[in-house]
Amino acid sequence: MGLAIGLYHRLPPPLRSAVASSRGWYLRWWRYDRDTEALVDEALARDYWSRDQWEAWQRTALAGLLERAATSTPYYSSSFRSDRVDWRSLENWPVLEKSVLKANAGRFVADDCNTSRMFHDHTSGTTGSALDIWLTRETVKRWYALFEARCRRWYGVSRHDRWAILGGQVVVPARQKRPPF
Repeated sequence: MGLAIGLYHRLPPPLRSAVASSRGWYLRWWRYDRDTEALVDEALARDYWSRDQWEAWQRTALAGLLERAATSTPYYSSSFRSDRVDWRSLENWPVLEKSVLKANAGRFVADDCNTSRMFHDHTSGTTGSALDIWLTRETVKRWYALFEARCRRWYGVSRHDRWAILGGQVVVPARQKRPPF
């Protein structure tokens, strides 16, 4: 990513704008499609679930997640195979240290996933060390549908409305002292 950012900063301002717009279109393709509204509606419907409904949903989701991790990710499948521990109970799972995750990031990607077809993201690294994360398009779409429901719809706006969010992306080199910025 460092090389791409370096090349981006060497572009003249009109090309930087074109590259930034292209990146925006790319991100929109990853985040939204014809299923988005249904996913948003599902998230909003959960606002009215009872405690029992939430607990049932959580149990089912956790069981599926533990099974997938224990049987399909190299890191956990090799661990549980050799330890002969029942992976169906969360209490039997070891606490995952960040250093282990950093050192073995690719081993946490399920066997049936191809990282070249996944969205490569990373944490901010505010603790001094960023983590690499690979997400399927379905995961990205579900995350952004949840964002749409909780961060926009709750406040009466949608992704189709004009609105703003403050965030930080370096768009010009930090050493640049003169416009255009």
